[in-house]
Amino acid sequence: MPVLRWVELAAGQARAAGLDGQVEVSPADAHALPFEGGQFELVVAVGVIPWLHSPVKAVAEMARVLRAGGDVVLTADNGARLTSFTDPRGMLALTPLRRVYHRLRNRPAQAVSYLYFPRRIDRLARQAGLRPVARRTIGFGPLSFMGRPLVGEQRGVRIDGRLQALADAGFPGLRWSGWHYLLRAHKGEPGDLQTP
Repeated sequence: MPVLRWVELAAGQARAAGLDGQVEVSPADAHALPFEGGQFELVVAVGVIPWLHSPVKAVAEMARVLRAGGDVVLTADNGARLTSFTDPRGMLALTPLRRVYHRLRNRPAQAVSYLYFPRRIDRLARQAGLRPVARRTIGFGPLSFMGRPLVGEQRGVRIDGRLQALADAGFPGLRWSGWHYLLRAHKGEPGDLQTP
């Protein structure tokens, strides 16, 4: 779907929610946001990072347009996700051979999303002057082998819920192995000490 169609849909949803005049929707390049520095209290980038050619630039831009005391909420497709280790095709996505794999499947390279380990995303946030304040992984399904589901949809949803509960409780091995990494990072006041 063309970008402008997505913009129209988002604007329509804002109007339908009664936010007309309170929400402005426009296309922009995440690597070079067309806004003044310190303009926003909150930046949300859900489902954006995996598709970018330079997440370093994009996170720096998010931090730039954020005012002191504001927060960035972002997600990244997790390289440490459970399915990357239970399905050989998922493991392949973590190697340099992933481009060959997608070429053999006749998928264009630009359609491939990138996986990032949580530590890398935290490091990008810190480099941009942000301090991670809340982090977790979410989603554990669908569980598959060679791209084929291991269980039916209803059972898969129950398994996903149980794995998520264990991850939320800090269970070793599951805490950081959800499908997506979710991070909230804070931009401190000038002169605030950042924690490593």
